[in-house]
Amino acid sequence: MSEEIAVHPVYKPPKVWRWDKENGGAFANINRPISGATHDKELPVGRHPLQLYSLATPNGVKVTIMIEELLEQGHAGAEYDAWLIKIGEGDQFGSGFVSVNPNSKIPALVDRSGPTPIRIFESGAILMHLAEKFEAFLPHDAASRNACHGCSGKSAALRISAAGLDIFTPTRRQK
Repeated sequence: MSEEIAVHPVYKPPKVWRWDKENGGAFANINRPISGATHDKELPVGRHPLQLYSLATPNGVKVTIMIEELLEQGHAGAEYDAWLIKIGEGDQFGSGFVSVNPNSKIPALVDRSGPTPIRIFESGAILMHLAEKFEAFLPHDAASRNACHGCSGKSAALRISAAGLDIFTPTRRQK
């Protein structure tokens, strides 16, 4: 018995790639395969040291919960202003937002507590920045702390336990 092998033409990318804006369905306007700002729009800046630019998505909520937990623990430097970034309307492609996060993804945080503002983007990186800055929610021993750094790329899977904000020590429940 002989099997026929299907022969497929070799894909050759075009010399100049063009973005087909009509392709992609309802969410084509929130992701795009090009970088840079599409329009000028400055970001608002409030009076607190932390400026959070986000939306109530799972990644955005993680950061908000972390900041609220820091405030609940009495960390006065964790005061923040939260600014809505309407991704359905393309706010993430404004010049101000792109200057904070060139990837045009939410959430993004600007820490203005020091002499030079620090821009942090990606929820895992923001959580680690806040945990290290306030010395909270991280284990003190080096081995466990190092394991937490490995979790930053897996922040979408981090859990919030009923006992509190136990997002950096997932093995805590194990016996």
